[in-house]
Amino acid sequence: MSRTGFFAFSAWFLLQPFTVLTAAYLGILALDKMLAPILIVIWVATAILGQQRTDAKRVSFILIALAFFLVRNLSKIDNASFYPFILWEDIILFGYFCIPILYVNNIERITTASKLIAINAVVACSSAFLVAMGWLTLPYERSSEGRFDLAIQKSIGLYSSYGDVAQISAYFLLLALFVPTSLTLRRHAKGGLAVGLLAFAVVIIGLIGNQSRSMLLSLIVAVAIAWIFYYRSKPNTNKLLYNTLLFAMGAIAISFVAVVINQIISLLGALGGADASGTAAGRLIQYQYALELISQNPILGVDGSYYERFIAQVNGIHNMWLGQMARGGIITTLLLLWLLLKLFRISLRVLNEPETRLFGTVAIGYLFAVLVSTLFYPANSQFFWALLGMNVAIVTTLDMQRLGKHETAPALDNSDTTRIPSKNRILAYRGTRR
Repeated sequence: MSRTGFFAFSAWFLLQPFTVLTAAYLGILALDKMLAPILIVIWVATAILGQQRTDAKRVSFILIALAFFLVRNLSKIDNASFYPFILWEDIILFGYFCIPILYVNNIERITTASKLIAINAVVACSSAFLVAMGWLTLPYERSSEGRFDLAIQKSIGLYSSYGDVAQISAYFLLLALFVPTSLTLRRHAKGGLAVGLLAFAVVIIGLIGNQSRSMLLSLIVAVAIAWIFYYRSKPNTNKLLYNTLLFAMGAIAISFVAVVINQIISLLGALGGADASGTAAGRLIQYQYALELISQNPILGVDGSYYERFIAQVNGIHNMWLGQMARGGIITTLLLLWLLLKLFRISLRVLNEPETRLFGTVAIGYLFAVLVSTLFYPANSQFFWALLGMNVAIVTTLDMQRLGKHETAPALDNSDTTRIPSKNRILAYRGTRR
């Protein structure tokens, strides 16, 4: 039953790009939404049978996320008719965050999860390119005039958000660069260079289709930071030098975001051509709107009556941090920041262990892709939370291996349900880079 549940989980994750598509053809619910409650029931049933266990680290992430979704809706209780609706929407997002944490819980499943991420990234990038070229027509499309002097249109493809495409693409590229064997069909397969080149080609195709400035920035920052942390974690490395470099980069980044965000948006408006300057101006209007809401409702965000009337405007603020503060107040934003910082801390521990260094590098690079992309989009989609949950599952599992504790669930072949993989076994998944 455990194997059946994980197979169903894999199908659920692969359905993520097709959420709107399957909903359009089925007319009621997307297939992934229909499968999600079944996955939770399967996990509970196998847990009762003693085939599933979890640990305190995973539970702590789940509790922080639960607090986040509850607190950001506290100010909406005043609207009794609307409150159940928005609470149900957040229950779905919370479930999408939890499902990967429950199912990805050993080394074998981490490698399978890597392949699932890679497949979804290929779907995201290739569909954007095909729609932009006019070779694929979807029942819904988000397209606009081409940018960067490209003759083709700007498109988003199957995904509902440019930020989601930026994050899944960054994760895929980082896996191909640092842990290429996790993406191959055979456990000990070689050809890391070929995997990296293929991933690079796929991401370039996605950039041509999306023509997204935030995607480009996210990819550059994710790869650059991943390399810095990778070399910083090596033995006999001058960590003071790298820490100084990272501190300087962080100080500059925070200063730019906090002090000259308007100038950044204006600079981005000049990058891309076409109507890029118009969208940049629109972002500044959204940010001003968000700041006004935050100043009026700083603790718990706007109330239910206001949110019901202006839900599209509040959820449409293209900055996760400003958007969360406007909707759920400062407390909500601090909870989300706590979750990301906790994930960063565990990723650092995984990074500093030779056996898990490469996956830790990927995790940290992905987190920086999240930080960059969320400056330019709301980050409130189902896939944002599913991919975040997947990364939590991967790093917490590796952290448990690092501590020398038992695996939290039976392996896929059910042959060693409690034995910890040896160092050589873990090294088999590390890829071609050392």
